[in-house]
Amino acid sequence: MRSWNKRKTVPPSAQPIKCRQAIVLLILLGLVGCAHPVRVGMSGDYPPFAYRDAKGCLQGYDVAMAKAWSVDKGRILEVVPFTWPDLTSDLADERFAVAMSGITVRGDRLIQAPMSRAVATADAIVVVSNQRAVPMLDTPGLRVAVNRGGHLERVARAHLPGVALILVDENRTLPDLLARGLVDAVVTDTLEIRSFHPAPRVARVLQSDRKAYWLGAGEAGLLESIDTWLAAQEASGQLAERRRRYIPDTGPRLSPAEERLADLVARRLQVMPFVAETKRAQSLPIQDSGREQAIRRRAARVAAEAHLEIEPYVALVEAQFAAAKAVQRAQLQRGEGALEIFSLQEQIRPAIDRIDHALRQELALRPENLRAGPLRRRILEWAPLPGVNDASIDPIVTALLATISQSAGRGSGRWPAGCRGRSSAGGVDDTTEQATKRAYSPPQ
Repeated sequence: MRSWNKRKTVPPSAQPIKCRQAIVLLILLGLVGCAHPVRVGMSGDYPPFAYRDAKGCLQGYDVAMAKAWSVDKGRILEVVPFTWPDLTSDLADERFAVAMSGITVRGDRLIQAPMSRAVATADAIVVVSNQRAVPMLDTPGLRVAVNRGGHLERVARAHLPGVALILVDENRTLPDLLARGLVDAVVTDTLEIRSFHPAPRVARVLQSDRKAYWLGAGEAGLLESIDTWLAAQEASGQLAERRRRYIPDTGPRLSPAEERLADLVARRLQVMPFVAETKRAQSLPIQDSGREQAIRRRAARVAAEAHLEIEPYVALVEAQFAAAKAVQRAQLQRGEGALEIFSLQEQIRPAIDRIDHALRQELALRPENLRAGPLRRRILEWAPLPGVNDASIDPIVTALLATISQSAGRGSGRWPAGCRGRSSAGGVDDTTEQATKRAYSPPQ
């Protein structure tokens, strides 16, 4: 394995900044009495999300989103640069409160810290030069470049095991490496490809991903603030307008409600391979009948609190049990994996609880005109895991739609007052969180 552009990490204070206001303080407009800035991590090398223009100023979709949020919420934002290999440790060390640079939703990230609602979608792809014949991507020794330390490096390792992977520190140099013939192919995505000149050719689509904002533990209430704002932006059409400005049309989108429900179901499934590997490491069984029974009892209570029809919601929980165990069994059949091992009690179960809580919030809104087929297809695209197939997803989609349709007369279509308390755990209401500690642990 070779590396290009290997560099030392430069402290933020030493980095050349030509447009200081855009990089250090994104915006300062009528902010009176604000206690402290919200530190935002940005890589500055990933178009169209966050990149530097010819003057050195930060531009992009996530930069615009950060500015708009700061104006609406009356907060100062301080941008902290990060490099992709250091993203996880920087967030854990609280160098910044939120990362906003086209961060891909992944199971390990969901376990380590909360992620916001999805703000964009993209396909991971392999591209080749238009000036050369398309090489066989399974050719041993094929030179394939990818950004070091980011999500796409993991994708490349998973989908292209036989190639000679070239890890590149300077993400913006990938187009030049390809154009000059220094590499045979590049792993990028369907949004970043628009920054390649000359335009390359797509040789293979590897997988579909979502982009979101990754929240640390240092800013209580920030997840709820961002998610509530994103939902309002989506409902008003402002989010769609901002997407049209920065993100090229990549094909038909589902309705916002369909996208959100599919995303949450997929997130839960993405956590399950890590559940399996953690259980393997601790010699724990997949099946835990006592735990599942406690979950069933709790499901009826939380459904009633959310004004959801109990029977279809419990059926949804049962369908999620089955799908979760199918993924875990498939993961264990693959032999010892290279996945991280997390704490079931302190990391994995709170992560699943956050996802379940968010799903109940969406169901309580009673979204209309949901379609089973597009929902199923999107979940399969976003959770491309062993054990995830039509047989495991169909019962979930059926139960989702039944819960919404049968709950139509049970409330106002808003999340009940008192059920959206803020907590440092990432938006889980205090009552539910305490009950969880006593009686609930998420489906394994």
